[in-house]
Amino acid sequence: MTTYVEGARNAEFLISEAEHYRSREAGDVNAGADTTLEAGAILGKITATNVLAQYDPAANDGTESVHGILFERLTGTGVRTYIRRAAQVKAGLLVWKTGLSPAQITTGTAELEALGVIVR
Repeated sequence: MTTYVEGARNAEFLISEAEHYRSREAGDVNAGADTTLEAGAILGKITATNVLAQYDPAANDGTESVHGILFERLTGTGVRTYIRRAAQVKAGLLVWKTGLSPAQITTGTAELEALGVIVR
């Protein structure tokens, strides 16, 4: 019998958000060629292009600052919804870039909270 492993569902990380979808925005997201970002991925915003990409505190293109959380899975590029403000999220379902230190995740979490996104 084949075993299937189900990944995170869209917005499964979300506990609550502001009414009338005020927590959400939509924007161009670039995951990279043949790369998939899962729902709950932490995003930064490339300053020169205003395109969202995975948060990378070691970068110097704008993605070193947290801009939001990807609402739904994305492979490649596309316009996607993301959580920008006034929400509560599950810490264990957030997707941080591989290789980040605990200190970098703590800093990113503080940046989310500065946006009004409470990490529980």
